[in-house]
Amino acid sequence: MSAIKAFSLKQVTGIIQSKIELQFPSSFWVRAEINRLSHNPHSQHAYPELVEKENGKIVAQIGATLFSRTFQSINSNFLKVLNEPLKDGINALLHVKIQYSPLYGLSLNILDIDPTFTLGELERERLETIQRLKTEGIFDANKKVHQPLLIQRIAVISGEGTQGFSDFMSVLDTNEYQYSFFTTCIFRGHAG
Repeated sequence: MSAIKAFSLKQVTGIIQSKIELQFPSSFWVRAEINRLSHNPHSQHAYPELVEKENGKIVAQIGATLFSRTFQSINSNFLKVLNEPLKDGINALLHVKIQYSPLYGLSLNILDIDPTFTLGELERERLETIQRLKTEGIFDANKKVHQPLLIQRIAVISGEGTQGFSDFMSVLDTNEYQYSFFTTCIFRGHAG
């Protein structure tokens, strides 16, 4: 019986690493959704999961790294431009470099994220939502409802932990007339 030629795992991963570095020597821009933004409080690094969706279904996915200084800089920039931190569920234009580690595998190293692209995407989504509500004939439905002198019930349709919901609750809690409001929050999973 002839001997089987076998490579060591280190040799195989080293070849993969050299081929990737040869094929992708420089950085480039890529559009993706930040599906989940894991943050390590000890190292201050973040590890976003990037996805692309078609018709609500994930068709591509890859892990990424966002080292602490870069993460802090990008997060600060997002707060300045969008008044919101970097978070899950946003579409982004990311400046990346492909990296492959024999220990950790394939990922994208995020060098920068353009907050103005995300701002444009949020505006596009807002306009699409308004158009859909107009098409369904419910955009101005509240204007047609007779309002009592004292409103007793308000429904807020929002995702848990969103900035808009936090702002709304803050307005209730700090109203100038010092009215007390009883609130009940029911959060359900979002459709996607």
